[in-house]
Amino acid sequence: MSTPTLARPTGKTVKTAIGAAAEMKTIHSAFRRELRLAPALLRSVEHGDRLRAGIVATHLDVLDRFLHHHHTIEDDLLWPKLLERVPVEIAPVVELMEAQHETVADLLTRTVEQRAAWRQDADAERAEHLAAVYTRLHDALVEHLDAEEEHVMPLVEQCITKKEWTKIGKAAQRGTPVKDAPRMLGMLAYDGDPDVMREMLGAVPAPMRSTVLKVGRRAYAKHANRVYGTPTP
Repeated sequence: MSTPTLARPTGKTVKTAIGAAAEMKTIHSAFRRELRLAPALLRSVEHGDRLRAGIVATHLDVLDRFLHHHHTIEDDLLWPKLLERVPVEIAPVVELMEAQHETVADLLTRTVEQRAAWRQDADAERAEHLAAVYTRLHDALVEHLDAEEEHVMPLVEQCITKKEWTKIGKAAQRGTPVKDAPRMLGMLAYDGDPDVMREMLGAVPAPMRSTVLKVGRRAYAKHANRVYGTPTP
């Protein structure tokens, strides 16, 4: 089979010194970490402790909404452009990404339904069932994220313009409630590369980026301490 030729768009692409791939890995790292910790977090709640269940359920609700929004943006703004611009030989990779999104979406539907019931009674058996769903969600998502980073992000850096990537980033920001924004930023910055984080804050004046990151890190540390019992989960 011949090596496919990418349909390059008009304008500069996002293959910069840092690049879209590094930004996406930062977002993915947060999802991997938080979902890996979710099952044990659920099992740590004592049977009948509705106050603690409410804290954990709220954390998982924010995480689930963040993941759903992230995938919705890709479905609406990223995959269609890639399918237009990559040749037939590569299109099935994008189609695989969409199929994996559907699997994750189905599991998210289950977490929402089961979490609502568990929040009400903090039943240990419900928690165990919900933890099992989060384990499946984590495994399915990691498989998807690994494939996306390996096969899709190189295409993004060659086929998506800087303007289009900025539009995707702004859509992500608009979908984040103001009250959640600092802790979500801190969640990304927790183990994110500082240079990548500053690049992701491109809309913020350069002198203010370090301050914004500090605020985000403090917000996440406070949130993590409430949820995990430590600012460094």
